[in-house]
Amino acid sequence: MYVMGPFLGQGGSIALEDAIVLARCLATQRRAEVALDQYIGERRMRLVQISTKTYAIGTLLETSSVVVKLLCIVLKVIFFRDRLGHTRYDCGHL
Repeated sequence: MYVMGPFLGQGGSIALEDAIVLARCLATQRRAEVALDQYIGERRMRLVQISTKTYAIGTLLETSSVVVKLLCIVLKVIFFRDRLGHTRYDCGHL
C-alpha cells in the first residue's frame, strides 16, 4: 500500500508492524470493512512519519543542490531529532 526506500531497513520492520496491527484489527471487528478502516486509522500517521523521513534522507543522499540538502537537513532536525526514534515504535499486542 506504500513505498519504502531501499535503505534504513524499514521495509521488513514496517511489514511486521502492519501484520500485527492488521491481525489485531481483524480479530476485534466482526466486519472486514470496519477492521480495515481501524487499521488505516492506526497506521496512517506512522506511515506518514516514516515515508517523510525516507524521502528526506533519500533526497539528501541523491541531490547535488546545496539548497535542497540544507532544506532536507532542516526538515530532519526539526521533525526527526531522535535518530533512532522510529525503531522504538510499539505496535501493541497481538
